[in-house]
Amino acid sequence: MNKFWESEVGSYDKKVLIVPNYTHFGEGKNINADSFVLVMKSFLDNAGYDNLQFIIPYPNGSMPTDFMKYKNVKLINMGNVSTFPPLMRIQFPDSAFKKIFSEEGIDIIWSHLPEWTNQLLIVRRYNTVTQPVLGYCHWWEIPENGAYNHNSFWNNVQGMLKMKVCGVNSQWVKNLIIKRASEFLNQQTLEK
Repeated sequence: MNKFWESEVGSYDKKVLIVPNYTHFGEGKNINADSFVLVMKSFLDNAGYDNLQFIIPYPNGSMPTDFMKYKNVKLINMGNVSTFPPLMRIQFPDSAFKKIFSEEGIDIIWSHLPEWTNQLLIVRRYNTVTQPVLGYCHWWEIPENGAYNHNSFWNNVQGMLKMKVCGVNSQWVKNLIIKRASEFLNQQTLEK
Protein backbone atom coordinates (compact mmCIF):
# COMPACT_ATOMS: atom_id res chain seq x y z
CA MET A 1 0.00 0.00 0.00
CA ASN A 2 1.18 3.51 -0.78
CA LYS A 3 2.58 5.10 2.43
CA PHE A 4 0.86 8.39 1.52
CA TRP A 5 -2.57 6.89 2.27
CA GLU A 6 -1.67 5.25 5.55
CA SER A 7 -2.94 7.13 8.58
CA GLU A 8 -0.48 8.26 11.26
CA VAL A 9 -0.18 5.78 14.12
CA GLY A 10 0.71 7.06 17.55
CA SER A 11 0.49 5.71 21.07
CA TYR A 12 -3.11 4.97 22.07
CA ASP A 13 -4.69 3.40 25.15
CA LYS A 14 -7.00 1.17 23.09
CA LYS A 15 -7.84 0.34 19.49
CA VAL A 16 -11.50 0.44 18.50
CA LEU A 17 -12.64 -1.39 15.38
CA ILE A 18 -15.53 0.44 13.79
CA VAL A 19 -17.88 -1.76 11.76
CA PRO A 20 -19.18 0.81 9.28
CA ASN A 21 -22.60 1.20 7.69
CA TYR A 22 -21.90 3.00 4.41
CA THR A 23 -24.97 3.46 2.21
CA HIS A 24 -23.94 6.43 0.02
CA PHE A 25 -20.91 5.46 -2.03
CA GLY A 26 -19.99 4.27 -5.49
CA GLU A 27 -20.03 5.86 -8.90
CA GLY A 28 -21.27 9.44 -8.83
CA LYS A 29 -21.67 9.51 -5.03
CA ASN A 30 -19.55 11.25 -2.42
CA ILE A 31 -18.90 8.87 0.49
CA ASN A 32 -18.04 11.89 2.66
CA ALA A 33 -21.77 12.80 2.51
CA ASP A 34 -22.76 9.36 3.84
CA SER A 35 -24.74 9.44 7.10
CA PHE A 36 -22.29 7.04 8.80
CA VAL A 37 -19.36 9.34 7.92
CA LEU A 38 -21.26 12.39 9.19
CA VAL A 39 -22.17 10.67 12.48
CA MET A 40 -18.59 9.47 13.04
CA LYS A 41 -17.13 12.90 12.24
CA SER A 42 -19.51 14.49 14.76
CA PHE A 43 -18.49 11.89 17.35
CA LEU A 44 -14.77 12.39 16.68
CA ASP A 45 -15.13 16.18 16.82
CA ASN A 46 -17.06 16.18 20.10
CA ALA A 47 -16.25 13.08 22.17
CA GLY A 48 -12.70 13.87 23.28
CA TYR A 49 -11.37 10.32 22.84
CA ASP A 50 -7.96 11.27 21.49
CA ASN A 51 -6.49 8.43 23.57
CA LEU A 52 -8.28 5.85 21.40
CA GLN A 53 -7.36 4.81 17.89
CA PHE A 54 -10.33 4.15 15.62
CA ILE A 55 -9.81 1.56 12.88
CA ILE A 56 -12.35 2.36 10.14
CA PRO A 57 -12.69 0.03 7.14
CA TYR A 58 -13.95 1.52 3.89
CA PRO A 59 -15.22 0.03 0.59
CA ASN A 60 -12.77 -0.36 -2.26
CA GLY A 61 -12.62 2.76 -4.43
CA SER A 62 -14.54 4.95 -1.97
CA MET A 63 -12.14 6.20 0.68
CA PRO A 64 -13.83 8.61 3.13
CA THR A 65 -11.09 11.24 2.94
CA ASP A 66 -12.80 13.44 5.54
CA PHE A 67 -11.48 11.01 8.19
CA MET A 68 -7.89 11.72 7.21
CA LYS A 69 -7.82 14.90 9.30
CA TYR A 70 -8.09 12.83 12.51
CA LYS A 71 -4.71 11.62 13.78
CA ASN A 72 -6.39 8.82 15.76
CA VAL A 73 -8.19 7.30 12.74
CA LYS A 74 -6.65 4.55 10.65
CA LEU A 75 -8.44 3.78 7.38
CA ILE A 76 -8.30 0.24 5.99
CA ASN A 77 -9.63 -0.90 2.62
CA MET A 78 -12.12 -3.73 3.21
CA GLY A 79 -12.50 -4.63 -0.47
CA ASN A 80 -15.59 -4.67 -2.62
CA VAL A 81 -19.10 -4.54 -1.20
CA SER A 82 -22.30 -3.71 -3.02
CA THR A 83 -23.32 -0.07 -3.36
CA PHE A 84 -26.96 -1.21 -2.99
CA PRO A 85 -27.61 -1.09 0.78
CA PRO A 86 -29.81 -4.21 1.09
CA LEU A 87 -27.11 -6.29 -0.64
CA MET A 88 -24.26 -4.61 1.24
CA ARG A 89 -25.90 -5.66 4.51
CA ILE A 90 -25.51 -9.34 3.59
CA GLN A 91 -22.03 -9.14 1.98
CA PHE A 92 -19.73 -9.40 4.96
CA PRO A 93 -16.09 -9.01 3.79
CA ASP A 94 -14.68 -11.73 6.05
CA SER A 95 -11.12 -11.76 4.66
CA ALA A 96 -10.68 -8.03 5.36
CA PHE A 97 -11.86 -8.41 8.96
CA LYS A 98 -9.72 -11.53 9.52
CA LYS A 99 -6.72 -9.46 8.43
CA ILE A 100 -7.71 -6.56 10.71
CA PHE A 101 -8.00 -8.90 13.71
CA SER A 102 -4.66 -10.53 12.97
CA GLU A 103 -2.74 -7.27 12.44
CA GLU A 104 -4.34 -4.56 14.56
CA GLY A 105 -4.70 -5.80 18.16
CA ILE A 106 -8.32 -4.67 18.53
CA ASP A 107 -9.58 -3.96 22.07
CA ILE A 108 -13.19 -2.90 21.43
CA ILE A 109 -15.63 -3.43 18.55
CA TRP A 110 -18.15 -0.68 17.81
CA SER A 111 -20.61 -1.96 15.24
CA HIS A 112 -22.77 0.41 13.23
CA LEU A 113 -24.01 -2.55 11.19
CA PRO A 114 -25.62 -5.20 13.39
CA GLU A 115 -26.28 -7.35 10.31
CA TRP A 116 -22.50 -8.06 10.16
CA THR A 117 -22.02 -8.62 13.89
CA ASN A 118 -22.62 -12.38 14.01
CA GLN A 119 -20.29 -12.98 11.06
CA LEU A 120 -17.72 -10.71 12.69
CA LEU A 121 -17.86 -12.79 15.87
CA ILE A 122 -17.38 -15.98 13.84
CA VAL A 123 -14.26 -14.46 12.24
CA ARG A 124 -13.10 -13.25 15.67
CA ARG A 125 -13.49 -16.66 17.28
CA TYR A 126 -10.06 -17.55 15.93
CA ASN A 127 -8.63 -14.52 17.71
CA THR A 128 -7.36 -15.06 21.26
CA VAL A 129 -8.99 -11.86 22.51
CA THR A 130 -12.73 -11.59 23.04
CA GLN A 131 -13.36 -7.90 22.58
CA PRO A 132 -16.67 -6.45 23.80
CA VAL A 133 -19.07 -5.45 21.05
CA LEU A 134 -20.88 -2.14 21.41
CA GLY A 135 -23.37 -1.01 18.81
CA TYR A 136 -25.35 1.74 17.23
CA CYS A 137 -28.09 1.18 14.71
CA HIS A 138 -29.87 3.96 12.87
CA TRP A 139 -31.67 1.83 10.26
CA TRP A 140 -34.09 -1.04 10.72
CA GLU A 141 -35.76 -2.97 7.91
CA ILE A 142 -39.33 -2.84 9.18
CA PRO A 143 -42.59 -1.83 7.49
CA GLU A 144 -42.39 1.64 9.06
CA ASN A 145 -39.16 2.22 7.09
CA GLY A 146 -40.61 0.82 3.86
CA ALA A 147 -38.92 -2.58 4.18
CA TYR A 148 -39.47 -5.26 1.59
CA ASN A 149 -41.07 -8.57 2.55
CA HIS A 150 -37.66 -10.24 2.32
CA ASN A 151 -35.11 -8.22 4.25
CA SER A 152 -32.35 -8.42 6.85
CA PHE A 153 -34.39 -7.48 9.95
CA TRP A 154 -33.58 -10.77 11.71
CA ASN A 155 -29.89 -10.50 10.91
CA ASN A 156 -30.07 -7.04 12.46
CA VAL A 157 -31.81 -8.34 15.61
CA GLN A 158 -29.44 -11.31 15.87
CA GLY A 159 -26.43 -9.01 15.67
CA MET A 160 -27.90 -6.60 18.19
CA LEU A 161 -28.45 -9.44 20.68
CA LYS A 162 -24.71 -10.26 20.51
CA MET A 163 -23.80 -6.75 21.72
CA LYS A 164 -23.26 -5.56 25.28
CA VAL A 165 -25.33 -2.50 24.37
CA CYS A 166 -26.84 -1.11 21.18
CA GLY A 167 -27.90 2.51 20.89
CA VAL A 168 -30.70 3.74 18.66
CA ASN A 169 -31.90 7.19 17.61
CA SER A 170 -34.84 7.53 19.99
CA GLN A 171 -37.08 5.85 22.54
CA TRP A 172 -39.76 5.64 19.83
CA VAL A 173 -37.42 3.54 17.63
CA LYS A 174 -36.46 1.34 20.58
CA ASN A 175 -40.11 0.70 21.42
CA LEU A 176 -40.95 -0.01 17.79
CA ILE A 177 -38.11 -2.53 17.38
CA ILE A 178 -39.09 -4.31 20.59
CA LYS A 179 -42.70 -4.43 19.36
CA ARG A 180 -41.66 -5.90 15.98
CA ALA A 181 -39.23 -8.37 17.58
CA SER A 182 -41.87 -9.44 20.14
CA GLU A 183 -43.83 -11.00 17.29
CA PHE A 184 -41.14 -13.71 17.19
CA LEU A 185 -38.99 -13.55 20.36
CA ASN A 186 -39.87 -14.53 23.91
CA GLN A 187 -39.98 -12.06 26.80
CA GLN A 188 -36.69 -13.23 28.31
CA THR A 189 -34.86 -12.46 25.06
CA LEU A 190 -36.62 -9.11 24.68
CA GLU A 191 -35.45 -8.04 28.13
CA LYS A 192 -31.79 -8.31 27.02
